[in-house]
Amino acid sequence: MLFLLVFGILEFGSAYAQQLDTRHGARELSRLVAVNYPNGSSVGTLTPAQQSEAIKNQLCSRMSFGKGATVTMSYSGVKNARGDTATATVSKPIKQLTGFFGPILNNMSSSSTVQVRLEQPATWLSGYPVGSGYSGTCS
Repeated sequence: MLFLLVFGILEFGSAYAQQLDTRHGARELSRLVAVNYPNGSSVGTLTPAQQSEAIKNQLCSRMSFGKGATVTMSYSGVKNARGDTATATVSKPIKQLTGFFGPILNNMSSSSTVQVRLEQPATWLSGYPVGSGYSGTCS
């Protein structure tokens, strides 16, 4: 009974921390999308695909448990103007520490989606058709 209690605290505490990291990642991603990261003169030299990769890489570096996370940025507007809405999603499988609760935690994942209003036109969007966007995985 003691092992069940101790391993339960460890496993579910770790799963909760990973869920919080996923939520934090979605908020960070939405912020990077809203401000058209990276700011400055380098944006003009990047292709939309390169800028999307730069946003993903920046997000992955900001997450504690980012390895293996799937990053999706999409846009549903038609103007790509300030005030339009974009969607940022981060999802990843829950990694277990002990495997003791495998039947319960196997195949579980955490996911978080945030909608954000663009603060400036998003140049990363110009390479994607309306209604679609970028998707990549943190390595």
